[in-house]
Amino acid sequence: MTVGRVSKLILLSSTVLFSQVANAQEAEAPPQDDDETEVIVVTGSNIAGTPITGALPVTVIGSDDLDAIGASSMDELFRSIPQAGDVAFQEGRTAGGVNDARGDVASVDLRSLGSGNTLVLLNGRRLVLHPGYQTENLVPVTTVNVNSIPNNGVRRVEVLRDGAAAIYGTDAVGGVVNTILRDNFDGLTAEIEYGGSEGTSLRELEGSIAFGRDFNNGQSNLSVFIDYMDRAGMPASDRDYAASYDARDQVIGTPFEGDTDFDNRSTNSPFGEFQTWNYTPTIRQNGTALTSSGDYWHIQPDSVTGCLADLGAGLCIDNSTQNSTSDRVYRYNSNFDRWIYGDNERFNAFAFFNHDFGNGLEFFAEAGLYLSDYMTHREQASPLSAADIIVPASNYWNPFGPVTFSDGSANPNRLPGLNIPDAGVANIINDYRFVDAGPRVINVDNTSYRLLAGLRGSFGAWDWESAMLWSEASTEDRTNRISNTLLQESLALETPDAYNPFNGGNLVDFSNGDSTPNPQSTIDSFMVDVTRENSTELGLWDFKTSRPDLFQLPGGGVGVALGVELRHEAFEDDRDDRLDGTITFTNPISGDFFGSDVLGSSPTPDSSGDRSVFSSYAELSVPLVSRDMNIPLMQAIDVQLAARYENYSDVGDVLKPKAAIGWEVTDWLMLRGSYSEGFRAPNLPQIHERGVERSNTRLDYVFCEADLRAGRIANVDECLRSQSTVSVREGSSTLEPETNTTYSYGFVFQPQLWDRRFGDLTVTVDYWNIQQENVIGIFGDDNHLAYDYLLRTQGSFNPAVIREAPSADDIADFAGTGLDAVGEVIEVQDTYQNLLPRQIEGVDVTVLYDIDDTPLGDFRVSVTAAHLITFDQEPSPEAQAIIDAQDAGEIFSGFVVDGAAGLLRQDGNPEWRATTSITWRNGNWGAGLFGRYTSSVLDTGATLGDGTQFEVDEWYYGNVYVQYTFDREDVLDNTRVRVGARNFTNEAPPLADSTFNYLGTLHSARGRFLYASVRKSF
Repeated sequence: MTVGRVSKLILLSSTVLFSQVANAQEAEAPPQDDDETEVIVVTGSNIAGTPITGALPVTVIGSDDLDAIGASSMDELFRSIPQAGDVAFQEGRTAGGVNDARGDVASVDLRSLGSGNTLVLLNGRRLVLHPGYQTENLVPVTTVNVNSIPNNGVRRVEVLRDGAAAIYGTDAVGGVVNTILRDNFDGLTAEIEYGGSEGTSLRELEGSIAFGRDFNNGQSNLSVFIDYMDRAGMPASDRDYAASYDARDQVIGTPFEGDTDFDNRSTNSPFGEFQTWNYTPTIRQNGTALTSSGDYWHIQPDSVTGCLADLGAGLCIDNSTQNSTSDRVYRYNSNFDRWIYGDNERFNAFAFFNHDFGNGLEFFAEAGLYLSDYMTHREQASPLSAADIIVPASNYWNPFGPVTFSDGSANPNRLPGLNIPDAGVANIINDYRFVDAGPRVINVDNTSYRLLAGLRGSFGAWDWESAMLWSEASTEDRTNRISNTLLQESLALETPDAYNPFNGGNLVDFSNGDSTPNPQSTIDSFMVDVTRENSTELGLWDFKTSRPDLFQLPGGGVGVALGVELRHEAFEDDRDDRLDGTITFTNPISGDFFGSDVLGSSPTPDSSGDRSVFSSYAELSVPLVSRDMNIPLMQAIDVQLAARYENYSDVGDVLKPKAAIGWEVTDWLMLRGSYSEGFRAPNLPQIHERGVERSNTRLDYVFCEADLRAGRIANVDECLRSQSTVSVREGSSTLEPETNTTYSYGFVFQPQLWDRRFGDLTVTVDYWNIQQENVIGIFGDDNHLAYDYLLRTQGSFNPAVIREAPSADDIADFAGTGLDAVGEVIEVQDTYQNLLPRQIEGVDVTVLYDIDDTPLGDFRVSVTAAHLITFDQEPSPEAQAIIDAQDAGEIFSGFVVDGAAGLLRQDGNPEWRATTSITWRNGNWGAGLFGRYTSSVLDTGATLGDGTQFEVDEWYYGNVYVQYTFDREDVLDNTRVRVGARNFTNEAPPLADSTFNYLGTLHSARGRFLYASVRKSF
């Protein structure tokens, strides 16, 4: 049963049932507000009510902020946190194909430290990791899927902007995000919202129900929250700036005008490039050479210069690779097939049950279910150089085919006047995209559930709580793909049923689509469904106890919290049989073996792993000075001391401390600071992932240098020496945990404004500094190629770069350059490793202003800004050697060494992020305004020959809404109507050399999104 059918059935039955119950009790229990009175344990301490919580740098996103932000998902909500970095897990990502965590998934990354460096909690306890993992900086990373949290059930979000490993354990490097859901709800509220992005096909329908009931004379409460969202997606063609992967028209008038960095169309197009197989003589037609000295030739429109042989139907043959300027006009626009946002149905349900036994003992339980059904499109695949697809000489459509077929019939497609054997010549498909097979249709089903039950109570002066949690998540990713084996069989046919890769593409609009497709029956013969099934588990038992007054000091009682936790984590990555080595590909012509039978995908073995973790912690809240002591300029001094020990079944154990202090100088000024040590254990894929191959398009810099020296290009921007490069990577059980030291200091300023007649003002400023060591990473295939380039200019080479012997063409290209000739790259050997230190520092500023009971109503203003000052990764000796050589002018500067040296402003690391929200209430009326600002960054993907990087402009947008709540004795009583616009000025994302021509990790293509909602409370 689909998500939609399940969701609609539950919503319908819940509405009927809950409406009847609510009507029956309406007279005795009026509906409560979302902000019921409760005992709050602030994120960052396990001691309820301790004074030190006022000194912790915690940002609280409350109900007013949630209204102003107006997020339709937790992804949108968490993007509004200024301290949050780029969102690497997001549906617009296309870098890794089936190796990405695709579908309805989003991450949160405080301080831009990378996915997995932020601890995400739900109601104070961990969430199961999303089953799909992907690579960041080429290393597998894992994260919580924040979209699995029910958006409409959120009471508040608390963001601890501080290291918290001593309190919560691993992953809390950048901080902690704790989402608190509504519970103990009494009444019924139903809401429906509809909206869409202006000028696009993106539309969203959302419905939610919140139901709760007190019973057993108020001792028990059952609360249920249900969210449902149905969204129609957005193809890239809906946005002018994203419709074409050639964005050169968007940089006219800048130093990057005409720069090919902004033309990301692919040489893999329906106009194929081929290389003769096992045949080295130059093929000629009536004396005219149709193949190059390296045996290359390609198909092109006959309106493009270079035609040497007419194929008819507007096509011809040229005897070269597709690397000339004239060939660029028929590169393929991948965005023609891609969707920015997919169709998505999401269902979230959460239930709480609480029972107070009346003797100080309380039972609590929660159950959550998340489902999503997601579909999107992306371009069809092209062959990998590591797995040659060969068109046999006997292929019916081969222009270099046999004179007669095996049945004796004449070949109508062999070109006349050829100097080749009568049996014909086979051809390797070099650059070709199977566009006529249609886009890849990607379907991703996500499922997760969460069950928790616990008891809390008191024993003497001690409060205690214990709970057991079990959560599982699974993902099934299905895509229509091409089987290498079945494709090779189709190419081998001697009849018109054979697949024809020589028929070109769109002869009117070269870069988009294919107007000369093969018959669908031929295409269907080699299409298969390919799946990736992942699952994760989280099991947890904890026991914690605390008391506010373990013993007395002159400043007050010393609070203490003690706790233990047992945790089980597991993951399984089950790849399709055609990817994991079960069904492999052996080319029947060459005999070459490849471990994957999926066109365009490297082999990936199944992997799995698990670990158990035991931890214990202690925390003290020490009041050194209290107000009663009447010490000048020391109204209060409170100290937090904490330590946590964790023992892992696979990577050993750690012990990390934390200390924080809050010094209340006066009624209106508090100084605060903290020091903590933290850690992040290697994730399970980093340890257990078996040897995998990944193929990426990389520039071979040493070939570019040869072209420069030979005068074939004027600068490196003109270099066209890209190739599909295979990188071999593998996990390691010798990886050590990443460690970090974090310290911060700042102040809280709360002046008393004339007996509050002019409102309440709070200003906080905090400096923070994080130093990480043993960061898990990889040198990277691009860096390895750069290092190989440097060494070859010095007469040496990088042994991690494995190359073929140079061909005749290669030897000719390097002749007279002073460089030894090299061949194409076979593979780059790369392993995960603990890298050198990283340092990040910045400043957070928050201004809160509340003023009530004015003639115009109540106002609340919030301004939060995060300023990144330093983001430095200490380069490895190899990386430093490349940087030094660039600085000395020994090698060209037209590329950036990945992940080394100063990373500030690079890609996802802007110097400034800020948000502003203004909320107004006056009787039944209300309104809100939310603004978000992101400063400019440098795009490392677009770099001029002198090292100048493209600047991605700053970006800002605003959300606005107006609402009215009816208060009258009829059916509209307690009904709220809201209309609003997200990004009401319709700000487009700034241009970048990236997928869809903007940085999806930082910016959004939704544009102006208009919506209206109705909420009814009973």
